[in-house]
Amino acid sequence: MTWVIALSIIIVVGLIVIIILSRRLATPPHKAAGDAGEDAAASVIKRVLHKGDKCFRNVPVLYDGQETELDFLIVNSSGVFIIEVKNYSGEIRGRDDDKYWEKTKTSQGGNAYVKRIENPIPQIKREEYLLGKFLRSEGIRVWVKGYVFFIRCNRPFRNRYLLNSGNEIDREIHQQTDRELSGETIKRIIEGLDL
Repeated sequence: MTWVIALSIIIVVGLIVIIILSRRLATPPHKAAGDAGEDAAASVIKRVLHKGDKCFRNVPVLYDGQETELDFLIVNSSGVFIIEVKNYSGEIRGRDDDKYWEKTKTSQGGNAYVKRIENPIPQIKREEYLLGKFLRSEGIRVWVKGYVFFIRCNRPFRNRYLLNSGNEIDREIHQQTDRELSGETIKRIIEGLDL
């Protein structure tokens, strides 16, 4: 009878291992890199948050039939901030108005591989627009600022939308403005987004 219990435990453990491994193998490499980048960004963002800052991850936004998901949403007395995370390896080249950028990666054997990637600036502008419109539809008039955070510190150029470090995130989300948000407005934003 004990061997039946032991065999049952071995089978259950084996099935759990198979399920875990199959999920890891089923995740496309770009999705796995994106998830790893978001996890790394979460620890960077956590270090720069101040008391009273509210931070949310993977926030869905739907406005007028258009939807998006915000990697990170930070709400504090300084404003409403979106952080879109990019975990690109290699050297990134492009300009702010290019539709595509080039990502060059060099293998251990010295071979350079070039891949075209979409410029993330239009993506963050769209996220700013949708979140701003959604909040206004809820009667909340606030300025929304979006940023693209390059977790590997390899942004292609300086731009108001592109961030490379935790210090830059800290500076952007804690700027003093003449439009400071009240605790009541922050509460309404969080409730409006059902967070």
